[in-house]
Amino acid sequence: MSISFQLCRIIGPMIGAVIIAIFSAKICLWINAFSFFISVLILWSLKLPEPKLSKRDLEDLNLRASIKSTFSVLTQQKRLRLFLVFSLLALIILMICESQMVILLKSLYPSRPNLLGYVIGTSGVGAILMGLILGKIKNLKNYFPLLALSLISMALGYGLVGLIPMNASLIYLLLISLIQGFGFGGILVLYSYVIKREVPEKILGRVYGTLGMFQSIMLLIGSALGGFLVSGMGASHTYFLMGCVALVLTLGVFIKRRCL
Repeated sequence: MSISFQLCRIIGPMIGAVIIAIFSAKICLWINAFSFFISVLILWSLKLPEPKLSKRDLEDLNLRASIKSTFSVLTQQKRLRLFLVFSLLALIILMICESQMVILLKSLYPSRPNLLGYVIGTSGVGAILMGLILGKIKNLKNYFPLLALSLISMALGYGLVGLIPMNASLIYLLLISLIQGFGFGGILVLYSYVIKREVPEKILGRVYGTLGMFQSIMLLIGSALGGFLVSGMGASHTYFLMGCVALVLTLGVFIKRRCL
């Protein structure tokens, strides 16, 4: 699913950039609206059978039981707890930067409104490559070095893009976007892998749902912080700061890992 999502991040922005370059942004928005309308019609036409929920499924839907199971697992497993803390903090950094990408590109390349599609597409390529690399590793036991590698990629990507001068060569921007994608993909793939590996199968649904709720909260916090920081510091300074924060998180991973 993560790789499929990243493929959509590549294909969609690339097509959008081409449409904007040939026609206009208005045409691109109309096509986007039409695609949503078609999706609604497809979903509306589907006739799914009534799900027969077992007692275990009903328990998984109970929010209180899910939260209780999640904290029970986190209390018992220090490695999982530590990994989730760093991963959720990394998600905040990701959302701060990703939500403000339009503002950054507008300040660096005011005459290139179609550049966003290429940047997102290149980042998606990096995420897919990282996902494929991690997918080749079987029986991964020590995932903290890979977490540190993903954080270093984020630190380099966001830190360097914050140092790009106005109207710099697009090659530098795309290379940096590729590095960002490595970090983005590594965090997402590792997040799913570690939860499935460390959480007992009988309560995996509950824990996954609760952590998904926390993940959504982190994404909302990141979006809000992104707007606040860009308004106060500017886009480039915000990106450079987030690169430094990601580097500090990387050092924290190495320090805490030795304590386990």
